[in-house]
Amino acid sequence: MKSMRKVWRYIAKYKKLLVITFTAMILVQALSLVAPLIVKSILDDYLVGIENPWYETTAGSAGAVMYQDTYFTQEDQTGSEVSIVIVGGSYYFVEGTIQAGERSISGDQLTITAQDGTTQTVSAIQLSSTCCSLWYQCRFVPSKRNHCIP
Repeated sequence: MKSMRKVWRYIAKYKKLLVITFTAMILVQALSLVAPLIVKSILDDYLVGIENPWYETTAGSAGAVMYQDTYFTQEDQTGSEVSIVIVGGSYYFVEGTIQAGERSISGDQLTITAQDGTTQTVSAIQLSSTCCSLWYQCRFVPSKRNHCIP
């Protein structure tokens, strides 16, 4: 305890700096806990968010993407559903609802095997990098109309 008193005598004249240091340390630790939440939001909402269902819509809809002379959006959920899926680093356009599971592609056929063993095989059209970027672009600039004609 004597040694702490000696140390405190030296530190006492820097009390204000000590308080600022401890406050900054607590603030840095709190902000480091927020960083994973920000990364999660970016991954779920933007990068993988393209896999959320898309719905056929009209030309004037906000955030609409034109693909094969048809407009699609994630906002208005009244039209027929399509999906953009990522398989092996490539992006594919698929009509209809896609179940969750292990994905494999063979030619233009996408096969999805669910955990319960059921399989779903659907026709898939591979998107070019230019076309794929247009589907992403509307997620960042919702008022801009995007056109993709393969």
